[in-house]
Amino acid sequence: MATLIVDLEQTRLLGKTLIVITTEFGRPSGFDSGGGREHQDNSFSCVLAGGGLSNCGAYVQTDQQAKRIEADPVCDPDFYATICAATGVD
Repeated sequence: MATLIVDLEQTRLLGKTLIVITTEFGRPSGFDSGGGREHQDNSFSCVLAGGGLSNCGAYVQTDQQAKRIEADPVCDPDFYATICAATGVD
């Protein structure tokens, strides 16, 4: 991803290209009793880069295992509204 961002920046296309990476669920850091890792639907990772976005940083604070949101939640509609705003969709 870093190479893609650098390449887009060097060719002056990063401002016109919105990179969206997301998952449908998170995974806890530890293993469950069956040796697998459960689904975490309360918190998961999403990344937005480029597309003329001016904000940088991380949003939402979770507990140490990223299982519970503790502060500054971002709901799905807000995430999609940010994508629409960045791409010019009303």
